[in-house]
Amino acid sequence: VFGFGNNTEDQLSSASGLTVPTPEYINDLDGVGYIEAGWSSSHFLFTEANACVSTTVTVNVSATPVPVITANGDTLSTIAGTSYQWYFNGNIIPGATNQTHVANAGGEYFVEVTNALGCTGTSAVYTVSLANVEDILADRLSIYPNPASNQLTVEVPESIQSSFNLVIYDHMGRIVYNEEMSNKADIQIDLHEFESGVYHLILHNTELHFDTRFVRIDEN
Repeated sequence: VFGFGNNTEDQLSSASGLTVPTPEYINDLDGVGYIEAGWSSSHFLFTEANACVSTTVTVNVSATPVPVITANGDTLSTIAGTSYQWYFNGNIIPGATNQTHVANAGGEYFVEVTNALGCTGTSAVYTVSLANVEDILADRLSIYPNPASNQLTVEVPESIQSSFNLVIYDHMGRIVYNEEMSNKADIQIDLHEFESGVYHLILHNTELHFDTRFVRIDEN
């Protein structure tokens, strides 16, 4: 087989893309049975008799989990897995990595579940009605003022007051405040060192999870 042309992919020569102006012998087309050549491309069809064929490989494809969200009051739950991540209105919920999640705001929730083989599946969106949540959550997290500038007051739900963690994430998902607390009905948080922006505040222990958002603004 002889060929010539612009050689953009070194298909005619090993001359690193240099144009081959006159026909030259192509000596590395072992197993080629047919050739189609044109102005802008060339195609080689290899015949099995002369080509190198690999041995058979068996591939086992693991089933992807199919998470389903069910609700019991304000508590959302999904299928069993090895790890979980919950989302609210398309955004990741920091710290929401359990099989269950307490919905304390109306909106669209979904969850990613990863099984023991490392396969991850995503549930369909589950819509929680704000009106229903307000009826259910007589014991809910309250913060004020919001927006806040210098200090934020957190009213701790009675059911979690005995022992809990208070965690605050910035808009990038970084932890900017993390304290273990007990026997607290309300907490004052100094915001002077916080940058302006939106923050995610979570109270949780091994059994309960409350979360909300607040905005920190400059005094001026």
